[in-house]
Amino acid sequence: MVRTFPYGVTGVAAIVAEPTPIDDWARRARIPYRNHPGRVLTGAEITRIMGVEGKSWDPLLFATLGPAVDAAGQALRSAGLTADDIDTFITATSIPYEPVMDADAMRIASELGLRPEVVPIGLASGCAGLARAAALLAGSDARRALVVTYNAPSRAMGDGAGGVADRYLHNMIHPTGSQLWASPALFSDGAAAMVFERDAGSGGMITYSRDPGDPLVLHPGGSSAQPLSTLEGRMGAAYGMSSAAIKQYYRSGMIRNHQALLSADPRYVERSARVYLHQANPLLVDDFVAAVGLPPEKAPSNVRTYGNLITVSTPLLLHEDLMAGTVRRGDLIAVSLVGAGPERGAYYAPVLVPNVEELRSPRPALVAR
Repeated sequence: MVRTFPYGVTGVAAIVAEPTPIDDWARRARIPYRNHPGRVLTGAEITRIMGVEGKSWDPLLFATLGPAVDAAGQALRSAGLTADDIDTFITATSIPYEPVMDADAMRIASELGLRPEVVPIGLASGCAGLARAAALLAGSDARRALVVTYNAPSRAMGDGAGGVADRYLHNMIHPTGSQLWASPALFSDGAAAMVFERDAGSGGMITYSRDPGDPLVLHPGGSSAQPLSTLEGRMGAAYGMSSAAIKQYYRSGMIRNHQALLSADPRYVERSARVYLHQANPLLVDDFVAAVGLPPEKAPSNVRTYGNLITVSTPLLLHEDLMAGTVRRGDLIAVSLVGAGPERGAYYAPVLVPNVEELRSPRPALVAR
């Protein structure tokens, strides 16, 4: 079902690390090559399997919520707003810093100086987190909403020294144990924020669906079912991908998103300055673009350079397009996402960012606080 999305994007910002070449990352990661005992995967072999050629992987830069707070502040400035103007606040992450009682959302709201009556809404979501946030906005009376999203795989999956934690390399207890290495090889660090303002434009639309099926990413450990006091809980505290199911759902879910937007506006691709697709991995993105005949120049990609940034990839694409002048004030964009729920969603909205000059390079030279 497609609904009206009465919002325009009036602010955006993203922060990522300087990309680490996959050869350098592979040397630190030392992922065992299971078909050749005694060997580790090279960068070229990881690229052949996963498609990525570099990663945003910086456990020092992303040691705290600082990048998320910084991205939020930059997004507000690009919108010409202050914290006092925000009436709705949503965070979306699959890798929280403090995983209980929405501590991350409370902390970000406090550091930004949001008004005390603004309720923090924390979404524990995967790659479709921004679609879920937009769907919540579509059913609300929010006037000015700030959505902040962030993930730091280098912290949750790393060994603290730029490599990969042992449970991702040697683990036969986790349901996807032999393939766990693929998660740190694919997923990357990032933080971003977007500002949505009601009635900032017209003609917006949104579709969202929570689809049946088992979760596409498994992290059973560290829970009430598998507490950390048990070996199963400790070894299960890792993000494992159901690779075959992800491949199938990405293609089918993205096609259904595309068909839903087409049904509401057969010219949505033609009318969009850009169509931002979830950057799952280069092979899946290229397959979808070819499957639906999407003009490649309409669908930029950053997954080869940075890896899968989870919820940060599409704000980053918009941030860089605004800086480059590829997207200008008044342009329409489409965003199509699928996630581990499994869930999917897409929205179509005008971009009305008034202060593009407030945007700076998404790759900071200094470590965030």
